[in-house]
Amino acid sequence: MRWELFRPNDEPTIFDRKRRKVYRISREAKSGFKGLLQRWPLQVLEYDWDLVEAEHRATLVTTGSTAYRQHELWFLVKQSATDSTVIDTFRIGNVMAMSDGITDGVWEHIRRFMEEGGPHLPGPDEPLADRTVPQSWWESMGAIGLPFGPKYLHWWKTSPMITLMHHLVLPLTLPMSLLWGTGNWLSYKTQVPVTWPDEVLAALGPVQRGMSENR
Repeated sequence: MRWELFRPNDEPTIFDRKRRKVYRISREAKSGFKGLLQRWPLQVLEYDWDLVEAEHRATLVTTGSTAYRQHELWFLVKQSATDSTVIDTFRIGNVMAMSDGITDGVWEHIRRFMEEGGPHLPGPDEPLADRTVPQSWWESMGAIGLPFGPKYLHWWKTSPMITLMHHLVLPLTLPMSLLWGTGNWLSYKTQVPVTWPDEVLAALGPVQRGMSENR
């Protein structure tokens, strides 16, 4: 609950190839039980791109009946050009969507963008992430999947058998669905707006649909 409620509405990482900088907004989460009772201040971090190294981490995960590898793309920030001490780390991408090839591909896309003038998006028709925010509890219920939400009648029309199956197991899934959907709604209702410091905004310049010429 501490992670999800009253959290920043955005924790972006910006790669600025014109100035060879990486900017990041994140919360300074305190570890341990005592950390839950302390403040988690919001911090703006700036790194020199030349001091950032990428690392592909693969972890073997077992579930008791199967095993799989979980892939993550991490960035390690060094102290200076002459001191390789790691002073910070951060991760890019959703670990659930990463695979062996995708992880390497994401890094190669970022590297080409920063070092070779590569494109902002991998392909010309690549869509930007959907940043639509649920405006009501019912929309949050729809965001977690069948059979709730504004598309309730649409699901009956386009996928009647699947929708029926969801209703048949509803006595088992309803408590978890209500908890999950309500948590989704509360996380959006309690989120805190984030604004970049004026000096960062001045350095970045005007935003053009998230894809300005040099950022």
